[in-house]
Amino acid sequence: AWFEKHQIKKEYVFLAAGVPLLPVLRLDAPIEGQKSITQVEVKERFPEVATAGGFLGVARPQSGRRHQIRIHLSNAGHPIWGDVRYGSEVTAVARTALHAKSLVLPTGERFEAPLPADFEGWLQQAREDSTREGKKGEIK
Repeated sequence: AWFEKHQIKKEYVFLAAGVPLLPVLRLDAPIEGQKSITQVEVKERFPEVATAGGFLGVARPQSGRRHQIRIHLSNAGHPIWGDVRYGSEVTAVARTALHAKSLVLPTGERFEAPLPADFEGWLQQAREDSTREGKKGEIK
């Protein structure tokens, strides 16, 4: 019942194409006719990565549609790295660079999942590529 009533708070970490100018994005577009909202926080920017740059973000879906984060980011011009289904042209990653970071139940219980080793590697590579060019992308 908690899922249907949107009482569970979920956070996902991702790497996506492009370099958003704003630190927070509100992606509000229906999916299959259903109201769908995803809040995205830009954590780090990597302007020198790939051809269009990239960024590390945290997504907090306010509704729970299938592939919601992937669809919203793609429609906003920021497909998730490795997500060929939704328009990614980044082939340096072996899978979709999206990770379920945390889940908070209405009871206050919090469940955390550390970044997988492959994701950590992609993030480290993006940081190295950006600092090599002298353009550190961290957001304070």
